Amino acid sequence: MKEKSLADQLAEGVELKEPLAVGIQAYLDSGDESHLLSIPSSLNWRELRMVESAVLEAGKTPESAAFFTAVCGRLAVNLPEKDDSLAERLCEDLVGRRVQECSAAGDYLLALARERGLADLRLASFVFLHMHWYPGMAFGWEEEEHETIFGGATDVRLFYHRLTSVPPNALDGLILGLPDDEMLEILQSHDRAVTKHGSLAWAPGKLQGNLAKHRPELFSTYLADLPTPLPDAIRLIDWRYVITATDAFDDACLKYCQLTNGLQRLHTLIFLDSRREGRHSPLVTNVCVQEHANDEGPALAYLADVSPKDMLPILTHCTEDHPEFLMQRCYQVAAAHWDAGGRACFEALLPKLIDPKAYQPTRQIQGALFGVLTAEPVPNGAHDWVMQLLEANAKIKADSIGVLWQIVAQHQPKLFEDDFWDLLQHKSKTLRTIARNTLASIKGNDTMRKAVSLLAGKKVDVRLGGAELLERLADPQAADSLRTAIESESSEKVRTALHAALNASAGDSEIAVPQRSLEDLEAAYAKQEKRLKIPAKATWFDPNALPALQTTSGEPLSDLALTFMVAKQAKHKAMELAPDIAPLMTHIDREASGDFARTLLKQWLGSDQAAADRWALVFAGAFGDQRILPELVAPIQSWAENARHKLAEYAAQAIALVHGDEALMLLDSLANRYRSRFKNIGKACRAALENAAVARGVSIDELADMIVPTLGFDEDHERALPDSEIRVILQPDFKLTFYHPETEKETKSPPASLPDRAKDDIKTLRKLIRETVKGQTARLELALVRERRWPAKRWSELFEEHPILQSFASRLVWRSLHDRGEPRQLFRRYPNGLLANAEGELIELDEADATISMVHPLHVDADTLCSWKAHLARMKVSPPFPQLERPVALLNPKHSNRKTLDTVNGKRLSVGTFRSRAEKRGWIRGSVVDAGGISAYYKSFYEAQVDVFLPVEEMWVGQDPQDEISLGEAFFVTGGSVSTGSYEYDEPQNLEDKRVLTFGSVPAIVYSETVTDLQAIAPATTDA
Repeated sequence: MKEKSLADQLAEGVELKEPLAVGIQAYLDSGDESHLLSIPSSLNWRELRMVESAVLEAGKTPESAAFFTAVCGRLAVNLPEKDDSLAERLCEDLVGRRVQECSAAGDYLLALARERGLADLRLASFVFLHMHWYPGMAFGWEEEEHETIFGGATDVRLFYHRLTSVPPNALDGLILGLPDDEMLEILQSHDRAVTKHGSLAWAPGKLQGNLAKHRPELFSTYLADLPTPLPDAIRLIDWRYVITATDAFDDACLKYCQLTNGLQRLHTLIFLDSRREGRHSPLVTNVCVQEHANDEGPALAYLADVSPKDMLPILTHCTEDHPEFLMQRCYQVAAAHWDAGGRACFEALLPKLIDPKAYQPTRQIQGALFGVLTAEPVPNGAHDWVMQLLEANAKIKADSIGVLWQIVAQHQPKLFEDDFWDLLQHKSKTLRTIARNTLASIKGNDTMRKAVSLLAGKKVDVRLGGAELLERLADPQAADSLRTAIESESSEKVRTALHAALNASAGDSEIAVPQRSLEDLEAAYAKQEKRLKIPAKATWFDPNALPALQTTSGEPLSDLALTFMVAKQAKHKAMELAPDIAPLMTHIDREASGDFARTLLKQWLGSDQAAADRWALVFAGAFGDQRILPELVAPIQSWAENARHKLAEYAAQAIALVHGDEALMLLDSLANRYRSRFKNIGKACRAALENAAVARGVSIDELADMIVPTLGFDEDHERALPDSEIRVILQPDFKLTFYHPETEKETKSPPASLPDRAKDDIKTLRKLIRETVKGQTARLELALVRERRWPAKRWSELFEEHPILQSFASRLVWRSLHDRGEPRQLFRRYPNGLLANAEGELIELDEADATISMVHPLHVDADTLCSWKAHLARMKVSPPFPQLERPVALLNPKHSNRKTLDTVNGKRLSVGTFRSRAEKRGWIRGSVVDAGGISAYYKSFYEAQVDVFLPVEEMWVGQDPQDEISLGEAFFVTGGSVSTGSYEYDEPQNLEDKRVLTFGSVPAIVYSETVTDLQAIAPATTDA
């Protein structure tokens, strides 16, 4: 019979030893591990196992020594003398936990082994062999016993430096129980002592703390016998243990600090003063002033808080590099004492910090110097001093100065407003952007007027700065001034900025782009004809071979107007129609421009496809119809694989210019396809989708639902062909059949007599169906993993009425849920629209507040899962992606407090294999750090707000695909909490980081998908 848990027994009122029940219950209620110390030491094996089970069942894994003192240590002390098998069971329970936890339990087990002198050494052997300890811990076994355990290792030492000095654990108790002469022998050896109880390495610190607390007379004897001068092996830093344990030996600490100098004395005295609440501040201040040359950091930090007047002279002569946060604190103190030496300090440092050849840490110190701007109030003269530093850095790259200007903008923008107006006219785009954003944030009554006045400036950068600020201000009163400026502006760059400002200011495009007749436009173009140039290198461009663009009046567009469009667009760098073309676009018949776009794109694709000629892609998107979409998609993969990433990105942006939901659907498909590999392409697609979502006032997910195209099919899955009576029918497997009205027959192939336009339409349709199905398959599988839900009404609109999504609905199993998220019923949609359960019984969705989601194997029990698998097999239904057959991984409740997955830890495989498997499953490359190294791959579960990181070693950018890399322990973090990118070092460095999540706080599906991903990336049989 299965043993009842402690929680069950408590619920049933089973009587337990009162201290045991009280201690456990108090711990479970409060989480305070100190309650475990109230558990009596005279517990048997079964009772101690109950303690451990109760803690684990409560979802807790205590990490402090208290847990092991209460459970493992007391268990070791009370083991039956002859029954070592129980100890082995305890060790088995501990295998797999963190090393420090194993070490704590191992101390007690080894102490027990030594205390009893176990003859067969089975316990000691088990500890070493099964807990993976290095042969560096022993307890003085005889030579032949040592041989048995360690196989002849000669250097067996006990490292005695764990935990705090008080209270002593079981191991401390053994050492502290040694006779005076043996203990003095250990202490006087300083770094190592071999006794009958073993070899103690680096014992002094902790051992001294324990002796000072628990055997003060012996410790006093040891101090009295210390030689003068002190041996080098005596480390003053070890006095921190004594200081922590007791204040009885403070005078001795000060005495021995006076016998030496250097960093140990400095660190020890600062630690002592902090623990004694400033009792020794005068002495420590004096030492800091003396010792600052050896290590300015700790000395400055101490003096900044305790004695600023002593800190300022030292800071004035400071030339060494220190952490930015430390210097920030010192400069804040200097700013607060501006008239008492602070200003002199700043000015003395200025010449040392303006060297343009200084390396990056000096830049950090320069930034920290701006702590003067955080002082309240800002001291008089701070403005002039900061400007001195900024002007002195004039030779430094503008982007570096930008960091300093950002600090100014963050702290005191109003104080430097005039300077930001000067900065707005700078030739550096970085500095102009900082100035523009700052001036817009401190907008005054005359900000718009001053910006308009810059439009008349003689220099391009001046006019450009004014236009950029006006775009940010978006003030309708500036519209007339912007139109006037556009008429006279000669710089294409400035004209583009002016148009952007006009669009932002006017809001309504009809107001921003004045209506002008085609005759007026032609006349204006004629005046510019000599300046209108087709790019000389675009030899592939043959305007005579292009179908004419039709105007809205039915006339072909003139050659002059076409030349104007090409000339202006070729100078416009952004993947959008040049603003100067906007008035002309209102006269072009966009419904009849598809042939022009396809022919122009074909000309460009037949050239060397220079990125400078990307204007052809803009025209292809802006003038193209549905037929252009497959032709824009086709070369993207080839460009990406042949290091022409920018062209692939441009093509994605051109797709965004094509009218209709089909284009947005393709962008959604591409965003998913390139979310891991070639993610600059996916990023461009996602940006276009986000813009479309904002324009429609919906979320990205809602937009993705809205843009699934019908491809012209009606509710009966039929669609007409151009120039033909033949109708196309979309089958549930996404194949096409063709209905002949005259014969009333349906065929799998179209008749050979179809006109060319109809044949082209079928060819394009098949490509779009293929891309649509591919994109929706990936999107819906992601929705399954993310547990996306649709309101029942919206689900019906999408999956019961949409000609494409109907087929997906019929090949998947769904569930309806209450508004509280509780499941109501599971069902499948038949191709005829009826809904049924696993037994085939018809059901209805009649509750308006229900939501619908796809069924994940973790949502149902084993019997239900088998029933639905049988249903699909019986109906011969093949899901579009693994759903019910999806592999799952369940979390062991005992592991709910763990934070690292060792599924692939230590496994090695080739770079090419890893990338292929990981990126196929949606894992993305993390930060690129020093020397092009790659720190990790990660995957985001957006809806669950969880990211998972997999550290990698020996991996870098541009690596040979055959090279091997090593994988680490994966861990979960709060979604979006870790920044990644070039030279980003934001990944958690230890498990104490608050962003790292325990397994128990991660949704079950996220945990399962992660584990199964890792198992697929590096299977158990993987050797390379």
